[in-house]
This record gives sequence, structure tokens and C-alpha cells, in this order.
Amino acid sequence: MYIPSESVYYEIVNEEEIMSLSRDSRVFPVSPTTLYANLQTILLSSRPKRLRKIKWRLHPSGQALNKCLQLYEYYLPDIKSDWQQT
Repeated sequence: MYIPSESVYYEIVNEEEIMSLSRDSRVFPVSPTTLYANLQTILLSSRPKRLRKIKWRLHPSGQALNKCLQLYEYYLPDIKSDWQQT
């Protein structure tokens, strides 16, 4: 629950009865300062999920690139010798 005033937020947090009730109700009070910190935490915790999705989209491209590099390494000696002969 967003509490728009820092002073009111600290009054609520210091009241054990209110905090106990909010925990039981799964309500998390936040002030303007703590809201930003909590949003950053949520954003950072969702980042690995997004990275996993990107990884699976890039995986086939990475395999194709790896195959191209292997072919390049295989044919490189022949290409070098052809260039040296000219």
C-alpha cells in the first residue's frame, strides 16, 4: 500500500498492531522512498526471466554462427595458400 508521506509511513511502521494486521493481510506499506527501492528490486528479479527468453531465441542463431566459424577455420589454410600463390 502506497503511503504518500514519509512521516505517516514511519508512524504506521512503528505501530506493531497495524504492521501485524498488514502482514496477515499480505499488504506491504511503502513510502515514496521505499516504493522506488521496491520497484527496482522487482525489476531486477524479473530480469533473469527475460534473459532466459532471449537466450532461447538466440540459441539457434548461435549454433548457425558456430557452424560458420568452424567452416571458416576448416577452409582458412586453403584460402591462405591460394592467396600466397597469387
